[in-house]
Amino acid sequence: MVNLILDNVADGVFTVDPHFKITFFNAAAEQITGFSHDEAVGRPCFEVFRTPLCGQDCPLRHTLHTGEKVKSFEVDILTSTRKRQSVSVSTAPLLDGEGNFVGGVETFRDMSPIEDLRRAIRHQFTFDDIVAKSATMRQIVASLPNVARSNATVLVEGSAGTGKELIANAIHGASRRRDGPFVKVSCGVLPSAILESELFGSDDAQSGRLRAATHGTLFLDDVADIPLPLQAKLFGALEPADDEGVRVIAATKHDLSQRVQAGSFREDLYYRLNVVVLHLPNLAERREDMPLLVDFFIDRLNLRMGRNLQGLTHGAMSMLLQHPFPGNVRELENALEHAYIVAAGSRIGPDDLPAHVRDGAPPSPGTPPRSERQLIQSALERHMWSVPRAAAALGMHRTTLWRKMKRLGLERPA
Repeated sequence: MVNLILDNVADGVFTVDPHFKITFFNAAAEQITGFSHDEAVGRPCFEVFRTPLCGQDCPLRHTLHTGEKVKSFEVDILTSTRKRQSVSVSTAPLLDGEGNFVGGVETFRDMSPIEDLRRAIRHQFTFDDIVAKSATMRQIVASLPNVARSNATVLVEGSAGTGKELIANAIHGASRRRDGPFVKVSCGVLPSAILESELFGSDDAQSGRLRAATHGTLFLDDVADIPLPLQAKLFGALEPADDEGVRVIAATKHDLSQRVQAGSFREDLYYRLNVVVLHLPNLAERREDMPLLVDFFIDRLNLRMGRNLQGLTHGAMSMLLQHPFPGNVRELENALEHAYIVAAGSRIGPDDLPAHVRDGAPPSPGTPPRSERQLIQSALERHMWSVPRAAAALGMHRTTLWRKMKRLGLERPA
């Protein structure tokens, strides 16, 4: 009866014996950590509830050694898919019916909604918001901490919808300027006179966005669309950044070097912007990231909409993997939001996807449809080779997945 009750509470609960081996793991703990009850029970808690404090600073260790309770201690854990998750932890000694010490109990609450609210208030993003498994994106993400620590001007290149603004936000959020303003100017949508006023303000007021970004970051989106006369004024106003001035991050979907050759972009401004260059690949060039992106967007929609959609069926995921996505990550996000809204079941199926995805154009050249083996292996890798979780992600029963793994010769790496 007690286990039944604990399986129906919103907070994660697990218990350990005096040797820190997990003896109970409730349903909410499974949902928050991504580990199943069977995977968790019998293992040391530090292998499942992975935090930077595991070891001497562990709140549960403190409780087991002193008998003292710990309340509402915030810490980050790593889920089964190595996603960082913020939780609030409380611990207490576990006693039997006669008052004898037999272990410890830990409850933990998902703090993601509060973290999202804090982040929204701060208007800050972190590198954890950048979903990446592909080698190209991992290389970009690995370079971002050094980029953030510098004051160098950054030019972010990439097609529409590849996440240029997300990269700019993350660089700002990890920099020494994080407490300063992040000021965006959309250069491609404003007429020349209005854009000039936005950047520099009126002659007497000096109230433009360039001044407003002092001690912070000025993000020039669609910088290639700035008219030539205004480019000259911008070049004169941009000084090499120091901690007291303005740092500039520019973004473009065009090849600025070609614009320079064509005479539509000033060479001197190009070289002032072209200090650190980050080129974001199209989604079609990083298809191995798509399942991770799908999980990320579904989790975010669940949080926003108050639902608990379990993901996509095998057919829906296969359809997404074969779609060319000319609108890149933004198009994928919009397609998933459409499907999320119309889906009646616990998973998004092919019929829930937008018509243009269902009818879809053929995949881009050089990106053939993924085989069944590739799809299954990708799901297994994403879920740490947990057959139950991979089967759920693929929309099939675990015994069906076992049979397919055996037929395809897929075995967990040693």
